[in-house]
Amino acid sequence: MIGVIEILKANAGVTAIVGAGDNAKIYPLEAAQTQAVPYIVVRLLGNSPQDTKQGVSSLDETTVAVYCCQSSYLLSRTLAEAVRSALDRSTISGGAETVQAIYFQDEDTYKAEIGSGTDKTSGSNKEIYETEHIYNVWIKR
Repeated sequence: MIGVIEILKANAGVTAIVGAGDNAKIYPLEAAQTQAVPYIVVRLLGNSPQDTKQGVSSLDETTVAVYCCQSSYLLSRTLAEAVRSALDRSTISGGAETVQAIYFQDEDTYKAEIGSGTDKTSGSNKEIYETEHIYNVWIKR
């Protein structure tokens, strides 16, 4: 999952939307409820080590979800396209982890309400659009 975040932070198309360097709004696991859009959340969904007969697995097949969060459907889709262009069929070595390959698997876009209130007129909730991408990521251990 760290390699996925590194790839996203190094991609000009992604950072043009969510910021670059220390200001990049790309988070592992979750973003704060008060976080303003746009932002990206990367979450590990599962890990399947590729066992060998004589030792510990040196290759893991992980499933990663990437959530592209924006203020409208169209903006969420635009961010999702930048993310897919950055990740699909990408590799990285020399970083925190070696990613041998990333394969796009699926996507879904939906509207979410963030906040504690239930009255839409009170301003205590905000609507965000999330495009969720699922990727298979092969990580060399």
